[in-house]
Amino acid sequence: MFANAAVNVPENVPLSHYFAETWDTRDGLPHNSINALAQTPDGYIWAGTWEGVARFNGRKFTLFTRGEETGLPDSGIRSLSLDSQTHELYVAGSRGGVSSVKGNFWQALPAAAYMINFALRVSDGALWLALEDGGVVRRYQGQDLHFLTGASTYHVLEQGDKVWVASSDGLYVYQNGQMQRPETTNNALNGMTYKLALDHNQRLLVGAEQGIWREENRGFKLLDKALSMSLCRR
Repeated sequence: MFANAAVNVPENVPLSHYFAETWDTRDGLPHNSINALAQTPDGYIWAGTWEGVARFNGRKFTLFTRGEETGLPDSGIRSLSLDSQTHELYVAGSRGGVSSVKGNFWQALPAAAYMINFALRVSDGALWLALEDGGVVRRYQGQDLHFLTGASTYHVLEQGDKVWVASSDGLYVYQNGQMQRPETTNNALNGMTYKLALDHNQRLLVGAEQGIWREENRGFKLLDKALSMSLCRR
């Protein structure tokens, strides 16, 4: 009788209306500092910490650290990202370690020369590695191309035929085989940029030292001056 009834769902539900539950080392987490979170299609939630990556099934945590099973050279995890095409989870972090996992099968990949802040497999099959003090690497068919050498890069995001890079030297975009600053950038995005995202209209959002900026009309506009730079830091 109620199958076709309209349900009025408020657009903005206050956080206080949600039930909150917290897990920490007393519940099985290896470390209380969470560097990365991801969820795989099988329902598991993964948490990357300085003492390994923990897989949560809703009741308990299973810990994976450096060693033969994961192929990781260090337990410090900085990045978790899901390949939407293959459903592989890419796990990366300290000492340049990077591995992929799907189900219970882990595969170690060649390590980078620097700590990996973020790893992302994009739709053309290339694996991008954002490195601390080592720029950014595009790994494709066994070859590594290095860009922004000497800078720290923090995040990578695919948007159509573009790959955006957030770095200590500002915002960059890779397109048609070239890495360069976007023509529409401003001085605020020539300094520290940390995080990248797409909004519901697929417009680029950039978390920078001077706030959060949105791509608009071939330029970038500050979302809200009240958003402090501390919200954007990694």
